[in-house]
Amino acid sequence: MQSKFMRLMKQTLEIKTGPLPWTKAISAGICCALPPFLGLLLGNIQYGLLAGIGSFSYLYVVNEPYAQRAKKLLFVVLGMTFSVGIGTIFAPFPFVSALLVGVIGGIATFIFAALNIRGPAAIFFVLGFAMTTGMPIDQALAPVRSGLVFLGGILSWLIGMAGWLIPQVRQKYVIKGTFKQARKHVFKDALHKNSVVFLNSVRYGLTLIVAAVIAYSFEFDRPYWIIISCAAVMLGSTATATFHRAMQRTIGTLIGILAATVILSFYPEGIAVVILIMLMTFFTELFIVKNYGIAVMFITPNALLMAESTTHIHYVRYFAEARITDTLIGCAIGIAGTLLVANRAK
Repeated sequence: MQSKFMRLMKQTLEIKTGPLPWTKAISAGICCALPPFLGLLLGNIQYGLLAGIGSFSYLYVVNEPYAQRAKKLLFVVLGMTFSVGIGTIFAPFPFVSALLVGVIGGIATFIFAALNIRGPAAIFFVLGFAMTTGMPIDQALAPVRSGLVFLGGILSWLIGMAGWLIPQVRQKYVIKGTFKQARKHVFKDALHKNSVVFLNSVRYGLTLIVAAVIAYSFEFDRPYWIIISCAAVMLGSTATATFHRAMQRTIGTLIGILAATVILSFYPEGIAVVILIMLMTFFTELFIVKNYGIAVMFITPNALLMAESTTHIHYVRYFAEARITDTLIGCAIGIAGTLLVANRAK
């Protein structure tokens, strides 16, 4: 048992080989920093940070034909816009929100897996929906919030499609003639109730519902962090992969909180916040291909920085303790959900 645990831990801490994605990391940093920078120039950095949720759509960019990328990114932008809008509308009803976050997560997981679409899958749809529960409850703001997310997403779409203007880059990828036909066939097979894709999507959605019900039933400081942590660790394709991601997220969160404590002790404001968001996003995307835990070391201070900047609650310990607690609970629910479904499948 001990040797098995040590082997799992060794795999968890493993640094993958391969080149670093410099271009994507730089572009992602720019995408996430531009909305708050523009908000700062216009005198409302909170609106800029909200638009920054839409800028996460750039993280779905991979090496693919531009025609395919254009459609995928637009789908992601519209999906995130819808998630934030519907989340704002149903924020006053926590248990309805719990059901909806599971539906959104399950459907997004199914679509990405059935069509074999590369990218972070459901995580940012869930993030957009869940984050609205941490905002002031005001259903009338649904058009404003979703509109800002849409604008941030379109900005990322333009940056993601910029390479199309260069003929040499545009011709780099070619779509095979049978591509669409093959996808239709795969999607039809995935609809079968016994397909792995369908079952994994149901598992993902149901576990998110459980996580959301628990998060909303108790007085957690940031209940949406539980949901997001649960959603993130379940991106692992197997129970072992889920355990790896849970351990990586936990270790990365603890180290990231130490970094955040140092950063936030200087009370950054204005352009400093924009620069820090750009750097944290850059390092996240640069190292996520090496080890998810390293990426979380930068995701955590980035999230805490945004939380402080939007709430103006300058109490580092408050957010740090909430982040640790919510991460541990979310990871535990994600692992439990994965193991229960895996055992039933056997």
